[in-house]
Amino acid sequence: MHSDLKLDFVMTWVDDSDPAWKKEYQKYKGVAAAEDTAQSDGASAERFRNWDNLRYWFRGVEQYAPWVNKIFFVTCGQCPAWLNKEHPKLVLIDHKDYIPEKYLPVFSSHPIELNLHRIKDLSENFVYFNDDIFILNPLTPEDFFVEGKPREMAVEFPLYANQQDSFNHILLNMSLVLNTHFRKKQVIKKNFKKWFHPVYGKYLLNNFCMYRFGTFSGLITPHFPSFLNKTQMEKVWEELHEEFDNTCSHRFRSPEDINQYTFRFWNMMSGNFYPTNFDKYARFVAINNNNVEQICNWIESSSLKLICMNDSKAVENFEAVQAQINQSFEKRLPQKSGFEL
Repeated sequence: MHSDLKLDFVMTWVDDSDPAWKKEYQKYKGVAAAEDTAQSDGASAERFRNWDNLRYWFRGVEQYAPWVNKIFFVTCGQCPAWLNKEHPKLVLIDHKDYIPEKYLPVFSSHPIELNLHRIKDLSENFVYFNDDIFILNPLTPEDFFVEGKPREMAVEFPLYANQQDSFNHILLNMSLVLNTHFRKKQVIKKNFKKWFHPVYGKYLLNNFCMYRFGTFSGLITPHFPSFLNKTQMEKVWEELHEEFDNTCSHRFRSPEDINQYTFRFWNMMSGNFYPTNFDKYARFVAINNNNVEQICNWIESSSLKLICMNDSKAVENFEAVQAQINQSFEKRLPQKSGFEL
């Protein structure tokens, strides 16, 4: 571990049971739905559903990443009743503290993420977590950055049009942006060993098969923490101000958006990354009624360093599934952290 690497964590969170938040959300959701029914995809209930397991994220940080410098906890002014606001490593951030006023209030993750570099006193390199990504085993800064370069998985992935999936539109939007600013053959030729690195394993086939095409269709987007750099974010904002400004003007997720993966993709296009295979130490799973037992086994006994459990409409008996998963977290991380009152 590099003792001189100052690294902060950023976590974004929302409490969907807060009456004040609900009232404002419904007010603007009604306006958005009237203007563009496609935006309702980004405003669906499971995007905000509270699994009441945030305390286990903090326990994981304290137990498995005690070296972290600060944790910036980003909300719209909300705070869990159990959170120790006096913890020396905790910094509470309200959306209005860093998101330009013209974009507020927001109910889409995109403006929240695209402006993270504006947070005061945030370290130059930082790790951005969604609240569905948990730490299960010891981590070091080198799991995120190697020699100052973020770990990334430069693997091509074919995209397809799907009118029912706004996120697919967003990925296509980002591909269009990348192909406008970068030439695929030049990008890969300049950093050939990074694009065809053996660490990718079976995913190398993707790059071999798609190399003959003249443009990028898409890139694999592993839903794990994002390893970001403030200066790089500022530079990409300068290049894509119109696109980012348009996205941030949408209070709810829109098919016209681009998101924070743009910063990660830009690093790959520029060769500013360290090749890695997230499959080796992280797992993504969309929760459904048929895989809860497997998820609980991973939480309780796996050697995974990170797990992302994505909420979905496929969870029918939410309260029962929630209780089962949180019971497994309690077995894995039973000790109360200093972040809890």
